[in-house]
Amino acid sequence: MSALDKPPSPATAKDGLRGKVIIGLTISGVILSAGVLILSGCMAFHSRARRHLDRVSFRLLVYTLAAHIVFGVLGPVTDLYLFPGWQCSFLAFVVNVALLFSAALFFCMALNLVLVLVYNINGRKMEKYYVLGSALVSAICLGSAYACDQLGWDDKNKICWYGQEDSPARLSWVVGTQMFWMLLFAIGELVAFLIIVGHLLVYMFPMRKDPSESPSVSSRCSQATSRGAGLTIVAFRGIILRIGIYPLVSCITNLTSTFLSIYQLKHQPAEGAPLSGSGAMPLLLGLSIYAARPLIYGAIAITDPSFIRALRALRRRPRLSSVGSTSTGTQTTSACLTTVLTFDSELLVDSNASIRTLPFHSSSRRGAGNEHELGFDTWPEERRSNGSSMLDSDVESVRAAPSTIQKEVGDTGDVEHGLGVELCDAPGQRDVARHI
Repeated sequence: MSALDKPPSPATAKDGLRGKVIIGLTISGVILSAGVLILSGCMAFHSRARRHLDRVSFRLLVYTLAAHIVFGVLGPVTDLYLFPGWQCSFLAFVVNVALLFSAALFFCMALNLVLVLVYNINGRKMEKYYVLGSALVSAICLGSAYACDQLGWDDKNKICWYGQEDSPARLSWVVGTQMFWMLLFAIGELVAFLIIVGHLLVYMFPMRKDPSESPSVSSRCSQATSRGAGLTIVAFRGIILRIGIYPLVSCITNLTSTFLSIYQLKHQPAEGAPLSGSGAMPLLLGLSIYAARPLIYGAIAITDPSFIRALRALRRRPRLSSVGSTSTGTQTTSACLTTVLTFDSELLVDSNASIRTLPFHSSSRRGAGNEHELGFDTWPEERRSNGSSMLDSDVESVRAAPSTIQKEVGDTGDVEHGLGVELCDAPGQRDVARHI
């Protein structure tokens, strides 16, 4: 929290338009965030819905929404109903910790995407370090200010915040324990988002090359391991970019509020003097940004693809995708994904269940005539969708009817619709949806 999210006096907050706007944004945000948390908790007890929410970034989002609820509930209390005393200092500490903790978790979302996609680090193992690190940074920064009696009653603004008189020491405490970290998290979120977008572009453009450019089947097979990671990234590009919205919005709000806070600290009116028009506008803008944080992130969370898929899973009965007897297909089963594919070109399968060439066509996303070729050295256990065993012949050419690629994902959650990709081929890329 900063000086911006504090009105100059309780009377102004209660009676003025500014106070009404801030209270309205805060109440709306708390209600929306609480609704998302309650629905998520209910869906977590349902097996079909729970698998869609089993994602590191969504759990971090849940922790962030909880922190925003604390911030939204206690923030107006410290503004309107408190006076000098230990209650004022303690609640100022709690509100500021909640704000810094939520900002740190949004940075961890962006950091997790970079670690998983670029460096193939296990996001589920890193989750506890994200939460613990965010909590430690928040507790140490604000705990030191609270222990040194820097938090308390601000007599000039009649609020509970940094309670010392205006001085270089007070500005140093505000910058060192809050603004510096907010700005650092914002810059880190922006850098991480740019890295993610650049990484997606690097993998997406090579995937659009014409398969005929490959000299032979064997050369395509030799590239299987390196292309596996790229296929995973391309398949999940919609989810990746959607998750990146959270830290990107956090970056914008943190940068804006931090610069407005610095401006407000340097241009505070004299004690007892009313705010002028030029001074009231930055204060109102900063107050609105802070008050709207629960509302903004609650709105983004309720439109999250995983949240929507979990809701849909509760409304429909489970279906098993299958390929009819009139259309030949291949069903692939593995530990992390179950993918059902129908092809519109030659599929060469040998007796060792090794697919040498896998052209596919997705009419739902790219239109007719656009094919990709995926080479895999080995494929998990193959079985015909009609229940028959693999043919005994060494090589069989199978012609399949043109069709849109279908898929049914197991514990990892749904993949982007219209992309037929097996995600278990490259080491470190298993269960990607649960790590990002």
